Amino acid sequence: MNNCPLVEDLIPLYIEELVNEESNKFLSEHLHNCKSCKSYYNKLKEDYDDTKNVKGSEKNIEDTIKAVVRYQNKIKLTTIIVSIFAAVFLTLTNSGFLLTIPLLVIVPFLCRIFYKQSLQILIFSFSLSLIGALVLPIGWIMKNLSGINTSVSDIHLSKLSFAFNFAIYSLILSSLAIKAAIILTEKDNNDSLRNRLLPIILTSMIFLSGVFIYSRYVGNPICYLINYSKSDRYVSEKYQKSILQFIEIHFDSHEKAYVAEYFAKYGGESTYSTITFYPNGRVKDDYQTFLENQFIAKTETKINNTLIRALNKDILHVYIHEKNFEVNTLEISKSDEFSGASGKISYSHFVNNKEASKLVYTISIGDTSGTVSTEITKNEFIDKSITILQALKDENLVFNDMTIECYNKSLGLFSVKINTSTTAEDIKNTFTLNIDPKQ
Repeated sequence: MNNCPLVEDLIPLYIEELVNEESNKFLSEHLHNCKSCKSYYNKLKEDYDDTKNVKGSEKNIEDTIKAVVRYQNKIKLTTIIVSIFAAVFLTLTNSGFLLTIPLLVIVPFLCRIFYKQSLQILIFSFSLSLIGALVLPIGWIMKNLSGINTSVSDIHLSKLSFAFNFAIYSLILSSLAIKAAIILTEKDNNDSLRNRLLPIILTSMIFLSGVFIYSRYVGNPICYLINYSKSDRYVSEKYQKSILQFIEIHFDSHEKAYVAEYFAKYGGESTYSTITFYPNGRVKDDYQTFLENQFIAKTETKINNTLIRALNKDILHVYIHEKNFEVNTLEISKSDEFSGASGKISYSHFVNNKEASKLVYTISIGDTSGTVSTEITKNEFIDKSITILQALKDENLVFNDMTIECYNKSLGLFSVKINTSTTAEDIKNTFTLNIDPKQ
């Protein structure tokens, strides 16, 4: 009996080991004895093995591709986290020039273009901004937030509020940047010039809106460099070398001005000082104001001591609230701004250039509020005024003008104005009496 046709039909099942034990034994014996069926079996077996290897290779390729994709996703995620963290860190640490670069806009924009991960970018922009602001030292918060001079608990509450607001601010900037990136990378099959330019225009508008919002609070790199150069030139022209040591420059969002910070040397010690540059060209020089105040304070002390010696030789110390002290108050103001026209400014500048000639004094003898009775007469007041004028001239003290006042409860307020050219006769002629309406 010829079983070859039956065997040939069963060989595929035999190769895949799908026949029962009895059939398997029968097929094995037949293939052993029949060369034709054996040849047919070998051919099918070879084809089957090749197909199996191809399927195995395809599965390996698929697994490899999946592994590569997972690795690429990890790299993308890591890059996004590191990039946003760096942007947040440089912004929060107030890193001078780097602070003015709108990294909170640029970094999310580039991440969206290259990695297409909008949700992840938004999540990490908010979370890393919140965490970064929370881990800042309290000292930084006290320096950068106004009005924090209360308890530690209040500082922590202010810090928490700042962290949340900064995270929202970062999220808004990231959203604008991502929207700009999405518009820029959108595919349009229409190649008309209008459809090619529109995404670029919209992208530029949205991106620049984010940059503008950022710059409103921290300034911009161009203005930073301009004002840095301006501050360096200002200091080198106005002050002696090494008087002011530069610390940093930052943007004051409230004043809309750039503030240069310095360590200033005075009397062998260092003090903190700032010079502010406004958009309209005005300069606020706190160090010059400091020197002015030091000069005025020392001039006031000198005037005060001169008056003490002139009016009451027995008084060695000044007690402003002492009832028996004749000079009750000594107020000093300036007739106009001190200048540094001749030479570089230092404390000696004010003395050498006779800036004291711009000082205006008000001297009150006794009580001027009307609550304490002063029994001084007109002639006594004039005599005391002449004594003050002569004492100032004897000490060669320079001033712009001086008003001497004394309140007489029975009459009113005596007053006289003097300057360095005033004579005793002038005092008698310029005496005025402001009568109290209650009298």
